[in-house]
Amino acid sequence: EKYIEHISYEKDWMDLKIEELIINEYNLDLGGRKRFSSPLIKIQKLNFDIFRDKTVKDDVREKDMYSKMVRDLDFGIHIDSIHIASSYLRYGEQLQKPGPPATIFFEDFNVGVSNVTNLDLEREDFPYTNVEIKTQFMGKSALNFNWSFKVNDTLDRFTVKGSGYGISDTSV
Repeated sequence: EKYIEHISYEKDWMDLKIEELIINEYNLDLGGRKRFSSPLIKIQKLNFDIFRDKTVKDDVREKDMYSKMVRDLDFGIHIDSIHIASSYLRYGEQLQKPGPPATIFFEDFNVGVSNVTNLDLEREDFPYTNVEIKTQFMGKSALNFNWSFKVNDTLDRFTVKGSGYGISDTSV
C-alpha cells in the first residue's frame, strides 16, 4: 500500500526470494570490458511475487525487449544454461479500489534457459537464446511454454509457442 505513494506511474513491485543459488565454475573478469561467464546457474525454490497497481497513471514509454537489454549490457555475459526448479510465481493487479487485487499464480514452476550471451554479436552462427517453462497454472493446469530469440537480432524478433491442459473456463 505504501509503494504506490512513491511512484508517479505504473511500476511493478517485486519481491524475490531464492532458497538456493549455485553458480558453477564462474569467471568474473573486471579488467577492460567487464565479463561474466558460467556454464551453469541453478536456482532452487525461487519465490517471486509481482504486483502492479493499475489505478496509477499508465507508463506509456516504449520498453526494450529482453534481447536488446542483454545486447546493450555494459559488460559481456556468457551463460550456457540456467535451471530454475521447484519454484512459485504470483502476479497480481489492482484493477480498482476498493477491492482485492486480481491474482494468478504458477506452482511447480520450472525453467530452463540456454545460450545467454552478448559476446561476438557479429558472428553468423550466433545462437538462439531458448527459454522453456513447465508449470502448473493456478495449481491445477499443466502449462508448457517455449520462447526463443537471438540477442544479436536488432529487429528483436522472437518465437513463442506453448500449450495448456485442463484450464478452467470459470473463475478459480
